[in-house]
Amino acid sequence: MRTSEYEAAGSGTFSDARHDVRALLEGYGFSGANCAIAYLSFADPESFVGVYDRDGDLSPLIGFRPIPMNGAALLESIATVDENASRLIANYRKEFPADAEQLATFDADISIKESAALAWLFAVCGLALGLSDSDLHRAQEPSIEAVTLEVKVHRVSESYELDSRYLLRSLMSYRIGGVPTHVLARSIVSSLGSFVADSITAILRDWRATVIVCAGDLFAGNDVLRERAGEPLKHFGIPILFPYNALIPANYGVTTSTQSLGHQPVAVRINPTRGAQPNPMNV
Repeated sequence: MRTSEYEAAGSGTFSDARHDVRALLEGYGFSGANCAIAYLSFADPESFVGVYDRDGDLSPLIGFRPIPMNGAALLESIATVDENASRLIANYRKEFPADAEQLATFDADISIKESAALAWLFAVCGLALGLSDSDLHRAQEPSIEAVTLEVKVHRVSESYELDSRYLLRSLMSYRIGGVPTHVLARSIVSSLGSFVADSITAILRDWRATVIVCAGDLFAGNDVLRERAGEPLKHFGIPILFPYNALIPANYGVTTSTQSLGHQPVAVRINPTRGAQPNPMNV
């Protein structure tokens, strides 16, 4: 990644997310609705899971803990998460010395010392696994079964943070155990999708929503993420909206509408007896 791409990680704002969510809801005819929302963006450091109420107030409830943007500092930080982590990092360095060295010597060389942007998390995962283009292509094959990476959420003041150091430690542990890198590449996205589904499920136990919104460029561009996040949430029987897809239960009354979400077109045709038929452009 170029330095400018790392620096762009500091440019996102919740006002942008509010605008996008509002546009999406209006486009599907849910203006003024209570919604549970997951916003996952590649470059925005403010990805989150939270709620958006009918008054237009956006409340992020679970964010992402910033991690060091210096590889050596990050490895040191991962080694402190519990009593076993230090030994695991040592074993990782022993088993994969070239990849460990590449990660340890990486330095973004910018003013930002830490970032919660998922772009940086994915970059670190790629360095830790030594991913090739072939791995990334194979990871997209539907037949590939992902493993479950550790996702740990900590309470921070009045909200919560996903601590991605545990995910990275889990990734290294599976690699030491012989799990192929293309399987682990798929597992990163799959585990984030499961995190979204579990988080929204917890929210909906205590808060009534009319619709679930999964917004952000990561959802728009990844079938695995959409499936892992959306499938477990279907049992709530309420619409699940994505920038390019909608999972709307049959006979759910929604007005016909078309709306643009930034540069991501949203178009859906609603038949009260058949549910939603997404426009063919919404892949």
